[in-house]
Amino acid sequence: MRHIVTENDRVGAALEALEAGDLAGLAKLFAASHQSLRVDYEVSCTELDSVVDIITSLRKGAAARMMGGGFGGSVIAVVPVAACLESVGEKILAGYQRLFGAKGAVLQVRAVGRAARQSGSVQAFG
Repeated sequence: MRHIVTENDRVGAALEALEAGDLAGLAKLFAASHQSLRVDYEVSCTELDSVVDIITSLRKGAAARMMGGGFGGSVIAVVPVAACLESVGEKILAGYQRLFGAKGAVLQVRAVGRAARQSGSVQAFG
């Protein structure tokens, strides 16, 4: 229950950080969210924790946390546009291979616009 309550507060703060372009603030919120998922909700795993650590050690201010259903799955990362995304992806995969002897996958996307709820549907705005 603690994770759910604290996560609700973080979601609002993350929206504010994104709107303000405050990547450092977002990184702190992602770190707190991941820690809460790991400790309070107990749904993370060693592999996800390690990927989050790899990402946050690569780029100062990079935001990373697990996402999805937990007990394995995915990590979402937000890195500055100035960062060479291919290089970041390659380093994540190399670190994962080194630690776990397995190949991973990186999907690189670029956020464009934002979503907002209108009349019960989600609309994208650019």
